[in-house]
Amino acid sequence: MLIDNSPTPARTSPDAGSNAIAAVKTRVESNLKNLNNDLTRRGNLLSLETKASSEKDLEFSRNLATPVVMKITASEKTSEKFSAFYNALQGGTPAVVGSSLALWSVGGNCYDFSGLPLIQVFDEKPDRKATALDNINNWETAYAVDWENVEKTGDNFLRTIFYTPSTQQHYLQAVQPSGSLSFISPDSEGSSIALNGISTMQKNSLSSNVASVEDIFQLVRDSKVCVTNTGVRTRFWWNPKAVFGQAGSQRSISGFSNGLEAGKTCIG
Repeated sequence: MLIDNSPTPARTSPDAGSNAIAAVKTRVESNLKNLNNDLTRRGNLLSLETKASSEKDLEFSRNLATPVVMKITASEKTSEKFSAFYNALQGGTPAVVGSSLALWSVGGNCYDFSGLPLIQVFDEKPDRKATALDNINNWETAYAVDWENVEKTGDNFLRTIFYTPSTQQHYLQAVQPSGSLSFISPDSEGSSIALNGISTMQKNSLSSNVASVEDIFQLVRDSKVCVTNTGVRTRFWWNPKAVFGQAGSQRSISGFSNGLEAGKTCIG
């Protein structure tokens, strides 16, 4: 199957004269919510599911995997809740993708604002949708990571992978606290970064991305994509280890995380 780059959605058509072994229903997945928050679809490039002995569902997704580190700084201790707010922009417009935007984990041996090892607090922990109770403007499109208080001041580093359709530009943008929240990717850093995959990674950038099933098979051969099978469903999904480990024009996220030193470059 070859996916067309044109705005017209890819499709398959029935053939009345065929005598197929199985009927396959196909669809293209480009929903940010499904690509990031649905654990059965997160990071998927291709899935094939058997519905009946002669019926199968095939789902194809042309998405880019962008590893991101969030750096959040607390300069003062407080017994009140401390939060970092941000949003995702899709084609310049803030995207609302449900109750959560990303799953955050850690890559170093740093400590949390609570004084606990960061790995005990964040291990694929989902963020949350902001509410009217949050003291920020435009809360309707913001997402947040929270701490109940700040017992230890300094820099906190979390990391995740964002999966975005390769057919449209996406950005991650800091909202609050101003000046204390920034993002780091393999190719850029700042309060606003592009979610364009990794410039040096095969089939994972705006200029070079997945366009066919054969592309996915080649990524499997190169250990960039993982394959899992449950007996009724086969998934082809971005290999997080390969994505975190791929060096872009400035760094790899694994290299950056492994270089953090508790008590020196992060809370210890």
